[in-house]
Amino acid sequence: MAEDEITHIAEPINVPDPISRRVLHENLKRYYGPDRSVFISVGTGPGSEVDIGDVIVCNLSDDGPGWAHPPQTQVAIDPVLGRIYFPTTQPGPAETVYVRFRYGFGANLGGGEYERGDTLDRDLEPVQSITEPAAIQPAITAVVNGGAVEIQDSGRYEGSLSIQQDAGRLELRSVNNRRPTIVLPSEMTIEGADETEVTFNGLLIAGAVLRIPASATNGLRKLTIRHCTLVPGLTLDPDGTPLSADSPSLIVEQPGVKVEIEHSILGGIRAVEGTEVSVSDSIVDATLETGIA
Repeated sequence: MAEDEITHIAEPINVPDPISRRVLHENLKRYYGPDRSVFISVGTGPGSEVDIGDVIVCNLSDDGPGWAHPPQTQVAIDPVLGRIYFPTTQPGPAETVYVRFRYGFGANLGGGEYERGDTLDRDLEPVQSITEPAAIQPAITAVVNGGAVEIQDSGRYEGSLSIQQDAGRLELRSVNNRRPTIVLPSEMTIEGADETEVTFNGLLIAGAVLRIPASATNGLRKLTIRHCTLVPGLTLDPDGTPLSADSPSLIVEQPGVKVEIEHSILGGIRAVEGTEVSVSDSIVDATLETGIA
């Protein structure tokens, strides 16, 4: 939360500092709310917001097969572990839980909800607007001759994806100030006709590898990964440990492809001879001290 006056001495709430359980408990009104550090909604209709009177702060550490200290009637937040616990009657089976939260990071890189509007390719037409997971692959197919597929929120999108570009440029992106999570159950292949280009912008991609396969018909000229996170290790344990520490994030098997990576975070890159790879303002994480990035 920004300081209101220049003469005010900065407090923990004014800086991107981790919030402890005790601090959140003792200052819940300062940290919980629509424009504050964290806020929870169940569904999107009127009355969907979880009122502060229904929220408590707990240590929700592992306790056997479950979590410790589950409340009976209130919604519990553990800011240290990033866990939320609902009473058994909430939410209903058809309801979606939405969480607004703030986080601190050292720079504007990786899939993020920061300002990056000037990096979006506004010249691409048509633009396919996406608000649900099942629509992404049909939208990609709809712009095989060039265009943009634009995800509208910071939601979670699960499903298999592949790109086979027939002509022109494709940008798979989120709108400015949003960062959707795309969870792939299997590797995503990227192919194209001669001189085609594919760009990813503003996405967090987890679960599987991006692969540019070698084939006689794959003439993809360029792949750009901009303001994205390809989760190093593909998927993480709750404590942040990579589940596939030896797996790269990107595999390029087709010679002649130019790969540009900007303001992104990703795991290892494996590229065949004849591939040009440039990386700027980014993190390439081998996930292990003995690993090869």
